[in-house]
Amino acid sequence: MYSIYEDIFERSTDGMSIIIDGKFVECNKAFIEILGCELKEDVLKLHPSDISPEFQPDGISSFKKANEKISYALEYGNITFEWLHIRADGDPFWVEVVLTDISIENKQKVLVIWRDIGEKKKIESDLDVFYYRSTHDMLTGLSNRLLFQDRAKHALYRAKRENTKLSLFFIDLDHFKEINDTLGHEYGDEVLKSVAKRVNQVIRDQDTFSRQGGDEFTLLVEDVKSIEDISYLAQKII
Repeated sequence: MYSIYEDIFERSTDGMSIIIDGKFVECNKAFIEILGCELKEDVLKLHPSDISPEFQPDGISSFKKANEKISYALEYGNITFEWLHIRADGDPFWVEVVLTDISIENKQKVLVIWRDIGEKKKIESDLDVFYYRSTHDMLTGLSNRLLFQDRAKHALYRAKRENTKLSLFFIDLDHFKEINDTLGHEYGDEVLKSVAKRVNQVIRDQDTFSRQGGDEFTLLVEDVKSIEDISYLAQKII
């Protein structure tokens, strides 16, 4: 029976390996190919963090995080997660990792299965970029008209439901056309970016500041306590 499992292990198109005491002690051909190594000896006796960046994208040490995942699998049976590794040539690559606690010859081990999710991550990244571009002004990085309308709709609904107040500002830059006409659109763009940066410095993180187009901006402020607070904010913006 063991030879059947051994054959499945070797023939699998998924990268498979065995971990004992935090280090790889066996792996199949697919595992080596995914890593871009030539020999098993290039991988065996390595800790998972040895073929990973120092830190994972979430900022946690690869060494610390790998040990936590292995410990979890040993205690609870299995765990599935995404991981960023590094190939032999230095290129990073994403895999879905499945760790499973197994016992072979009365010895506790961890079976590692890698599934390449590089294409999936690329699609997710492309979708994130597409969403950002469809909801933000590319010059200033502010919310665009579409995102502002969506947030305003939700803010109005929330204000009505919770009986709170909100404030809507419309900001227009005087004589902006003269800048474009005399100095050029490049200088006008710098003014718009400066306005976005400076207004963002005097509003709260939860407020929605948007460029509607040209030199027109809108600002949505929720949970307004008093007209005096809004008047003070208007003076700060000016």
